[in-house]
Amino acid sequence: MTQKPSVLLMLSSAVLYGVCSCSMNFLNKFLLSSWAFNHPASMVLGQILVIMVLALKLLKLIGKINLVNYDIVTATSCGLLSVLFSANTIMALFALRGMNVPMYNAIRRCIPFASMVLGYMVFVKKPSPLVFISIMIVTAGTGLA
Repeated sequence: MTQKPSVLLMLSSAVLYGVCSCSMNFLNKFLLSSWAFNHPASMVLGQILVIMVLALKLLKLIGKINLVNYDIVTATSCGLLSVLFSANTIMALFALRGMNVPMYNAIRRCIPFASMVLGYMVFVKKPSPLVFISIMIVTAGTGLA
C-alpha cells in the first residue's frame, strides 16, 4: 500500500518547482537577450545534462548505475516523447527570446487548456470536474493578467 505524501512535502515540492521554473526563465532570457546566444537547442541539451548529473550525484548513483534492463524496446517507447518534449522546450526558448518573461509565463499557462481541448477532440477524453475547474481558473487568471 502506498503512503500518501505529507502536506509539507507537497508544499515544498510546489515551492521548489516554482523557484526552479522562474529562475530558469530568467536565466534563459538573460542568455538569449543579453549575450545574444541564439542556440536554444544547445541550451536545452546543456540544461538536461547538468540536471541529470546533479540528480545522479545527489542520489549517489554516479558510478553505480546499471543499465542492463535498458533495451531497444524501452528506448523506442520513450523516444517519441523525448523528441516532442525537446521540440517543445526549444520552441519555448525561441518564444522567450521574442517576449518579456511575465508575458511568456502568462501565455505558457494556457498550455493545459490547449491540451485539454486537444485531448477531447482527438481522444474524446473528458477531464474530471476538478481538473476542468482547475484548468479554467488558471486560464481565466492568465486572461485577466
